Amino acid sequence: MFVSAGFVPAVYAEPTEAERIFTLRILPLLKVKCFGCHGIDPKNVRGAYDVRSRDGLLKGGESEQPSIVPGRPAASPLDQAVLWEGMEMPPKENDRLTKKETETIRKWIAAGAPWPDEDTQLQIQKHEWSVIENEDGIIVKTTGGLADNWTYRRYRSEDL
Repeated sequence: MFVSAGFVPAVYAEPTEAERIFTLRILPLLKVKCFGCHGIDPKNVRGAYDVRSRDGLLKGGESEQPSIVPGRPAASPLDQAVLWEGMEMPPKENDRLTKKETETIRKWIAAGAPWPDEDTQLQIQKHEWSVIENEDGIIVKTTGGLADNWTYRRYRSEDL
C-alpha cells in the first residue's frame, strides 16, 4: 500500500451482525416506539429515561437502574418491559411490539447491545440499500425522495 507523508489510511472494520441488527432493526424501532416519550424533546423526557443513546439505556431512568444489561437480556428491564412483564412498554396495547421485534431486542442485548457510531451505521445502511430484494421487500427504483428512508423504502412484492 502506498502511504504518503501525513496520510494515515482509515482502518476498515466489517460491522458485526449485532451492529447490523442495531442499525437496521433496533434503532428504527426505538425511533418509532420509544423516542416520542423518551427522547425527541430532551427537555421533556418521561421518567428521566432517555433512549437516544447506549449511555442513556445503561443509565436508565428515575429508578437509576440500567435498562439493559449487555449480554443478559433476562436481567434487562427493557426486555421485560417490551414483553409486558411488570412494566408495560410501549404502554398502549395497540403499540405493543411483535414477537419478532421482542426477539430481535433480546438477540441484540445478548450480543452485548452494541450501538455503532454514525459512520458505521451509514456504512451498514448503504450496504443494505445496494441489496435490491431481501426478506423485508424490494427497493423500487424512483427518482429519489426527500429522505433516504423514502428513497430506499422497501415494498412487499405482493403490494407492487
